[in-house]
Amino acid sequence: MKKLLLVRQTSHLRQISEEEALNTLSAEDQRLNRLSREVSMSDFKDAVEQGDWSNQDRFLREQAAILRQDAEVGDTTVHFFGLAEVPHMIALGAHFGDEYAVELHDHDRETGRWEWPEKSPTLQITSKGGDDLTSVIRARGAAVIRVAISASVSDSDVREVVGDETIADITITHADAANASVARVRSAEDVIAVRREFRRVFALLRNFRPNVDTLHLFVAAPPSLCFSVGQELTLRNSPPFSSIAIEGLARVTLNKPLFGFRRSERR
Repeated sequence: MKKLLLVRQTSHLRQISEEEALNTLSAEDQRLNRLSREVSMSDFKDAVEQGDWSNQDRFLREQAAILRQDAEVGDTTVHFFGLAEVPHMIALGAHFGDEYAVELHDHDRETGRWEWPEKSPTLQITSKGGDDLTSVIRARGAAVIRVAISASVSDSDVREVVGDETIADITITHADAANASVARVRSAEDVIAVRREFRRVFALLRNFRPNVDTLHLFVAAPPSLCFSVGQELTLRNSPPFSSIAIEGLARVTLNKPLFGFRRSERR
């Protein structure tokens, strides 16, 4: 029997009711049996800045395990609606994994609904800085992936956190070189395009820089992409690097096998 699993990752940034999520779906889907799960991050509003990532990690792991159990039952379609801090959405996606297909929804500011304004692809995506990933370098060091879709990620932002010595620094962004904006992701096909490019870049890094100490992720992207980028990290399937750091106002480090936390000096 077909059923729906509605995942709503909420926070102090915004609450998402089951009703508004359900209203996004087709009339046919609304008639299906459904289970609604809220992953509320509201209690962790100040926890990242306070350096307490362990409790958040424990909570996100527990929630992801529940969601995986829900997704395993019958013919289940998973829908994700999220408005939370970037590390929380990436981490939930990472813990949930990529074994299950997820239909992703972003909030359309113009209509106030969780619907994509377009059905066809609207973005042309490219990667910069990956030309050196053609031969294996076994030196140890830090690597950077920037996902600059809804805003740019400047060199100064990266160097302030990582320093000047990296063994790879790749940016996934718009091929048209236009300024990134929050309205640039307009369809599910856009999300797929960015995720596919992230998967390609991530695989190149794993193959040609096998001894990366820490992969630093700078993600400027909407919730749908944060969750799907997290899924691509395949944490539960032997993460490839010693740690993966999600950079922002605070640095959240995804260590193997546990998440850890290291405070960043950036504000």
